[in-house]
Amino acid sequence: MIARFLQDIVVNDIEKNMEMDIDKGEELFAIDRGNFYELRKPNGWGTMAPKECEGKYYEIVRD
Repeated sequence: MIARFLQDIVVNDIEKNMEMDIDKGEELFAIDRGNFYELRKPNGWGTMAPKECEGKYYEIVRD
């Protein structure tokens, strides 16, 4: 699946002291993990996105 972002966001990983920028229109690979999608950039960086945020921050565009 593919997730397309509907707005610019910054993902903060407080535990690892890291940030990941995601731009509006950017597409990430999405894997269904129950209540979340695991989202990965082509370079391997990734995050978990709650499904309840679908439609607000991102949309699933392909299966």
